[in-house]
Amino acid sequence: MITIPPGPIYLLQNGAKLVIPPALVWVASAFFQDLRTPTWALVLTYLLSYPAFFLLSIQYRDFRNSNAARNHGAVLPPTVEDKSYWPGGLGLMMHTLSMFKDGYPGEGLDF
Repeated sequence: MITIPPGPIYLLQNGAKLVIPPALVWVASAFFQDLRTPTWALVLTYLLSYPAFFLLSIQYRDFRNSNAARNHGAVLPPTVEDKSYWPGGLGLMMHTLSMFKDGYPGEGLDF
């Protein structure tokens, strides 16, 4: 029996995640073509479409999980909140590394 390598399987399973962000930028640029957007702005928008899509998908997943828990009468477990202005938990990671270097691991984590 012939086995399929993991690359094509991955692309079939996650192809939408790879195509949707730039496709949305392309549709928006075609819709707003009268604005004459500079090329550098389009390239930047294409590049930032992946992180923005990733961020929105995480926010949607958290929203969906909290709604499912509320509908079932459950409570989500506590999480560590990042109180800094850095996105994606970078502030928490930098704080944790500084605590590991200069203090006790987990010293600054408040639950």
